[in-house]
Amino acid sequence: MLLPIINTEDANHGLEILKHYYANKMIPAEKKTYMTKLKDSLGPYMGIESSDGSTHYLLDAASQIATLGHGFNASVFFGTTEFLESWMNDSTTKEFKDMRISFQNFLNRKLNWKKTSITMVHSGAEANEVALGYCYRSRVNQAANKVLAFEGSFHGRMMITLAATWNKSKREPFEWKNYLAEYVKYPELSDGQINVTFPDHWREIWSEATLKNFQIPETWSNDSMIKKEVDSLLSVRDQLLTKKIFSILIEPMQCEGGDCYSSDRFHTALLLMAKSFRVPVIHDEVQTGFHLGREFFWHRQLKLRDLTGAQLNPDYVVCAKKAQIGLVLSHRETKNIFKGEEFSVASAFRGYANAISLDQCQSRIIELEKN
Repeated sequence: MLLPIINTEDANHGLEILKHYYANKMIPAEKKTYMTKLKDSLGPYMGIESSDGSTHYLLDAASQIATLGHGFNASVFFGTTEFLESWMNDSTTKEFKDMRISFQNFLNRKLNWKKTSITMVHSGAEANEVALGYCYRSRVNQAANKVLAFEGSFHGRMMITLAATWNKSKREPFEWKNYLAEYVKYPELSDGQINVTFPDHWREIWSEATLKNFQIPETWSNDSMIKKEVDSLLSVRDQLLTKKIFSILIEPMQCEGGDCYSSDRFHTALLLMAKSFRVPVIHDEVQTGFHLGREFFWHRQLKLRDLTGAQLNPDYVVCAKKAQIGLVLSHRETKNIFKGEEFSVASAFRGYANAISLDQCQSRIIELEKN
């Protein structure tokens, strides 16, 4: 099926309409001036209003920054309207509670954890803030008041999440000096091969990072990528030694301004070292969760293992965007910590429906990856 694509006249048409709203700086101007027609949008194609009222199309491969796993107007979302709870925003009914338990059990299977507790909020920024709050409340070092984040990161536009976002144009106008995060370099791979070879004793050495006589084998510097990861990990260790860090916040694959891959080797060392210092790690999967990759959660592709070969896990996983709702996933029960959840019931129903339907597409996702 051939679709008429956008053109310059469409942008000019949108700009003429938007001039009214941009007058007196009532709202900030958008970079793109197209007038969207969401009702006509389909799959990866966003509908755009043309000057004659017809619909032209913009190929939006990211489906609005990875929010829509099936693209625009996916049929799976329309079932949400069949639930009265969606209209009443009522989370107290048996039907909603049953759905929530099913959603929680599904996510637990995908994480392969012994137990998964869910906190529901409105957005990814809120979810990261809540996860950071959990980390702060349970911190071992009572004087710890800093988040450790990574260069290139993006975690949201609320207070602490914005302070832990690397992009200075977004962060600096709103900085509070006492709440600044500490940053270390993100060891970006030169390709997308996230499963790599480990040097001998890699796990053993990083699990002993708290030792005063901690040393790295000189031979590790012979490989440029291993050296890059070691340099980053040593910077993390330096920060942990200050006892000011109460949480490490990291994306298993960064998506701000392009795809930035990191290896299973690096994340294995990071988690082992963090556990040795008893500092919790949050995996921010707002962008990568819900099948951006071949696994439902991106970090599950890393096949993280501890010294015994058992599955190695982050302390918290945060989701939003394709999840349709903000989610904080924890190993520990969080009901008694976080009192009074606030979220959209309709978004929760959409998130569950999207999770189930995306999971059924795994074979197609793997096939796309091969091609």
